[in-house]
Formats: sequence, C-alpha cells, structure tokens
Amino acid sequence: MINYNKLVRDKIPDIIRSSGRTCRTKVASGDELIAYIIAKIHEELAEFEESQSIEELADLYEALEALLVAKGFTPAKLAFARRKKGESNGFFDKKLVLIDVSD
Repeated sequence: MINYNKLVRDKIPDIIRSSGRTCRTKVASGDELIAYIIAKIHEELAEFEESQSIEELADLYEALEALLVAKGFTPAKLAFARRKKGESNGFFDKKLVLIDVSD
C-alpha cells in the first residue's frame, strides 16, 4: 500500500479502480481543502520546473483555478485584481530583471 494523502483530479480514483486496484478517498473542505490545494500547487510547480511541459503547466493552472474557487473568488475579481496590480506596479511585458539597489 502506498499512502499519498494529496489532492487528485476527480477521475483518478476511477482510473485506479479500473486497473484492478483499490483506493480510499475523502472529500476535503474549508481550511483543509485550501491546504491540500496549496500543496498541489507546489507539487505541480516543481513538476513544471523539471519538465517545462504544457501538460504540467495545465496541471498548475487547474490547481490555481481550484484555489480561486475554494477561496470564493471569481475570475472577474481575479482579473480586476490583476489589472489593478498591473496598473500600479506594471506587468511583466518588459521582461525586466532587478539586479540590485543601492542607497
């Protein structure tokens, strides 16, 4: 038996069962769900850093969307916050890297 104790996509238990194996699941909610999603974001980011694949980037994006929903935010609210932050601090269009700052 392998213990995972991590958030998985909805069809994963069915995929496991269709292969002849068994698995146990639970439904997370509230702060526990937020913690599982944040852990999943870290996992997916690490996998993307290693592979640089579009599939891993899609997994990361899916986890970020799950966090958005779990926190009760809407895509419109996120777009507004992004635009507001961009207007005050800029975006990443110029690809600037800050090397250092001196007094």
